[in-house]
Amino acid sequence: MKYYLSLAVLLLLSWSLSAQNQSQLNGRIFDAQTQEPLIGANVVLQSTKDSTKQFGTSTDLEGGFQLALPQGPYQLKISFLGYETYEQPLLLDKAAIDLDPILLNVSALEEGVVDVVGKTPPAVLKGDTVEFNSKAFKTNPNATAEDLVEKMPGIEIENGTVKAQGETVQQVVIDGKPFFGQDAKTTLKNLPADMVDKVQVYDQKSRQAQFSGFEDGEESKTINIISKPAYRSGTFGRFYAGIGHDDGQEADDDWRYRLGGVYNRFNGNERISILGQLNNINEQNFSSEDLAGVAASGGGGRRRWRGGSLGNFLVDDNGGINETYAGGINYSNEWNKKWKLNGSYFFNQTNNIGFDSTFRSFISEEEAGQYYLESQNQNSTNINHRATFRLEYEINDRNQIEIEPNLSVQINQGEQMSQSETYNIEQTLNQSQSLFNSELTAYNFRNRLLYRHRLKKRGRTFSVRIQQELSGQNGNNQLQSENNYYSLNQIDSIDQSSDLDEYERSYSARLEYSEPLNKQMQLQFRYDPSISYNEAEQFTFNFDGQDYNLLDTFLSNEADSRYERHRASLGLRYNKKGFRFYVRASAQWAQLSATQVYPQSFENSYNFFNILPFAVMRYKISKTKNLRIFYRAGTDEPSIGQLQEVVDNSNPIQLSIGNAQLGQETNHRINFHYASPNPSKNTMFFVGFSAQYNKDYLGESTFIAYQDTSFLGVDLAQGTQLTQDVNLDRQYQMDLFADYSFPLNFLKSNFGIKFGGSFSETPSLINNQLNYSRQPSGRLGFKLSSNISEKVDFTLSTDGSVNYSINSLNTSSNNRYYNQTTRLRAYWNPWKTLVLQTDLSHQHYAGLSDGFNTDFLLWNASLSTQLFKNQRGELGLYVYDILGQNTSLSRNFTASYIEDQIGQVLERYFMLRFSYRFVPKKGSLVDEEKSKEMIEHHQRRRSGRGPGGPPPPPR
Repeated sequence: MKYYLSLAVLLLLSWSLSAQNQSQLNGRIFDAQTQEPLIGANVVLQSTKDSTKQFGTSTDLEGGFQLALPQGPYQLKISFLGYETYEQPLLLDKAAIDLDPILLNVSALEEGVVDVVGKTPPAVLKGDTVEFNSKAFKTNPNATAEDLVEKMPGIEIENGTVKAQGETVQQVVIDGKPFFGQDAKTTLKNLPADMVDKVQVYDQKSRQAQFSGFEDGEESKTINIISKPAYRSGTFGRFYAGIGHDDGQEADDDWRYRLGGVYNRFNGNERISILGQLNNINEQNFSSEDLAGVAASGGGGRRRWRGGSLGNFLVDDNGGINETYAGGINYSNEWNKKWKLNGSYFFNQTNNIGFDSTFRSFISEEEAGQYYLESQNQNSTNINHRATFRLEYEINDRNQIEIEPNLSVQINQGEQMSQSETYNIEQTLNQSQSLFNSELTAYNFRNRLLYRHRLKKRGRTFSVRIQQELSGQNGNNQLQSENNYYSLNQIDSIDQSSDLDEYERSYSARLEYSEPLNKQMQLQFRYDPSISYNEAEQFTFNFDGQDYNLLDTFLSNEADSRYERHRASLGLRYNKKGFRFYVRASAQWAQLSATQVYPQSFENSYNFFNILPFAVMRYKISKTKNLRIFYRAGTDEPSIGQLQEVVDNSNPIQLSIGNAQLGQETNHRINFHYASPNPSKNTMFFVGFSAQYNKDYLGESTFIAYQDTSFLGVDLAQGTQLTQDVNLDRQYQMDLFADYSFPLNFLKSNFGIKFGGSFSETPSLINNQLNYSRQPSGRLGFKLSSNISEKVDFTLSTDGSVNYSINSLNTSSNNRYYNQTTRLRAYWNPWKTLVLQTDLSHQHYAGLSDGFNTDFLLWNASLSTQLFKNQRGELGLYVYDILGQNTSLSRNFTASYIEDQIGQVLERYFMLRFSYRFVPKKGSLVDEEKSKEMIEHHQRRRSGRGPGGPPPPPR
C-alpha cells in the first residue's frame, strides 16, 4: 500500500511540475467579410528569444486552434491560401490565454482575380478541401440543399445516394457539427438552399487521427455545409401538406397524401432540429443505416447470410409503393469550452407493398443452359429506432475524453407469395408456389470511449480507444409451398416453422503513442487487440397435423464462432511545405474458431498471420492543384451465418447452405485522387481512380442439377440449385471517374462533362468448374445547370453507360446492355407570383432480355402561386407521371447468372399541395453594422491607425 501511495504522489507531483511554466493558447480565425470560420489555416508561433523554437498547428472545423507551449515572448503568424498573412507579437505569461477573434482579409491578388472575372468563383482549393461558393450556383427560392449541391461539379445523387468526386458521401455536417448521425440524405433534403454559404468536400479523418496527426485509414467522404451568419442564430424551416388521388380510381385506399416539416432553432452553439413526415407517395427520409440491423450484424466480414441465418427470415423490399411515417430530433451544444454534446434520435416506419418479376439466365459449362422465372407479391413493415450520441469533455489543455454510444433497433414483418419455375430450351424442369411469412427483430449497440493525452514535448501524444459492440437477431418464419419436380414425377409439399436466435458481442481497443523525431518527422506506435463471439441457432419444425412439433434435423443447426485478432504497428509521418505522407506496417495475428453443436458435432480452428502495409500521400502541387494517393491492406473474416452448415429452403428450388470450412479473406485497396479548381477561369477538374484486389475471396459455388442427384448431402431434383460460400483464389475491380466543368457565359450557365469506367473480375464455381466473370463498363455524361436568375432555373443532364459480362466458362452466355438516362428539371416564374415547374426523366434500355427492353418518359409538373409576405407560402396543383409511362427496370450481373427485374411502381396521381417556409426573424439576424464595425476595428488595430494603436500583447 505504501508503494502505491508513493507512486501516486510522484505521479501527481510530476503532473504538477509539467503544468508549470506552460501556457494554453486558444484562438479562432474568421473571414473578415463573411465572418465564417477558416478551416485548415496555418498557425505558427516563433520564440523571439530563440528563433529555432517554433510551434504550429492548424484550425479545426470551427476555425479554432489550441497550442500548449512554454511561457515567454512569441511572434504569432497566421497564413491561409488566398488571404493576407496575419502577424502579431504575443507575451505568454499565464496558464491560459484566450485571443480575440482574428479576422483575415482576402489578399489583393485574390480580390483582383474576382474583379477581373466579374463573377463569384464557383470553387477554390484549400489544402485538401474543395470549397464551393453557393453564390455561384443560383437556385429557386424554395430549393433545398439537395437541389443546390446537385449543381456543383463532382457531386451527384443517384437513387438517394450522395456521391462526391466518385465516392459515396458518408456524412453531411453543418458548420462542422453532425446532423442526424451519418445520414447524408436526410440532411440535404431538410435544409433550405438559401441558408448555405459554402459547401466543403473533404475526407474526414477519425477523431483519433485528427488529434495525433497520424492517419489511420478510417476516412469518410464528408460534405460540410457552412451556413450564412443569419442562420446561425435564428429559427427557420418549412411545413408542407398535400392531398390527391390516383387517376381514374375511386377506392378509398387510392388517395395520395403527404404531410411533413422541419423546424430548426440555432442559437450559436446550441442547435435543435425537429423533422417529421407522413406520406404514401414513396418519399422516404431514411438511409440504408435504418435497415442495418436486419441486413447485417456488427464486426468485420462480408455478410451474405447464407445457411440458415437472416436470408430466410426477411421479406425483401423490392421497390413497390411505400407508406412512410418518420420523425426525429437532433441536438448539439457546447458549454464552457469544455463540454460538447451532439445527439439525435430518429424513428421510421415503412409499409411496403409490391409486385416484381425476375428473369435469370444461368452461366453454365454447357451450351444449353437453364433459365429461371419468378413473380412475387409481397408486403412488409419495417420499424426502426436509431439513436446516436457523442459527448466530448476537455479535462484540461492536455487531456480529453469522448464517449460515443449508438443504438439501433429494427422490427421487420412481412408476407410474400411467389410463383417460380426453372426451364431449359426443351422443357420445364420444376415449378414452385409458396407462401412465406416472417417476423424478425434486430438490435445493435455500440459504445466507444476515447481518452487522449498531450505530453509536454510538442508532438508527443498518447491515446486509448475502447469499443464494445453488441448485436442480435431473433425471429420466426413460416413456409408453405407446393413444388412440382417433373423429373421425379412428384409433388412435394412443405409446411414448416423456423426459429432463429443469433447473438454477437465484440470488444476492441486501440493504444497509440506518437514521438516527434524533428520538425518534419514523427513516429507512431500502435497496438490493436480485438475479440468477437458469435452464437447462432436455428430450429425448424414440420407440421404434424395439429401443430409444428416435428423437428427437422436437416434444416436445424446450432453453432458458434470466435475471432481473435492482435495487430502491432509502426508508422512514420513526414510533413513539409505542402507535401506529407504517412506509412505504416502492421503485423497481424488472428485465430478463427468455429464450433457446431447440432446436428453433428465438430470444431475447426484456423490461425492467420499477415503483414499489412498502409500508406497515404498528399501533395499540394500548387494553389489550385492537389494530389492524394491512398493504399491499405486488410482482412475480412466470414460471418456466423456463412459458417452454419444448415440449408436455407425459403426458395425450395434455389437452395443455399453454409460452409464451416471458410477462412479469412485478405484485401488490398488503392485510391488516387486529383483536384484542380481554377478560380480565375471558373473551371473545375477532378479525376479519381480506385482498385481493389481480394485474395482467398469469399465467393460462391453453385451446383446446377441437370439430372436428379445429390450434392453436399442434399438431394436435388433436376433443375434445382444449391449455392454455398467458398474461398476462391482472387477477385479484383477497378474504377475511374473524372469530371470537368466550365461556364457557358452566353447561356449564363455551367456545363459539366463526366466520364468514367470500371472493370472487375469475379470468380465462382459452377458445378465445381471455375468461372471468371469479367465485367467492363464505360460511362459518359453531360450536365447543364442554369445560373440565370431566381426566376429561371433549370438543370439538364444525360448519362449513358454500356456494360459487358464476359465469362470464361461459356462464351455463349456473354452479354452487353446499354442504359441512357436523360433528365430535365425546370423552374419558371413568368409573372408575379405564378410558378411553373416540370421534371422529365427519360430512360432508354437496350440489350435486356426479351420483354424487358423499353423506353419510357416520366413527366411530372406543377402549377402554383406564391402567397403571403416575401412569398413564403406556395399553393399549387401537382401531377405525377402525366403520360402514364412510369416503369421500374434493372439489370444485375453476377458471377453465376445475369438477372433482369421489373417491378411495381407508383402510377399517375394528382395532388393539391401547400408549403410554407420561415426564415430567421429580423431580430435574430446578425447585425451587419456591428459586424462591419468589428471588422474595421480589427483592421485599425492591425494597422495602428485607430485609437490605442497596435494591439498590446495579451496578458
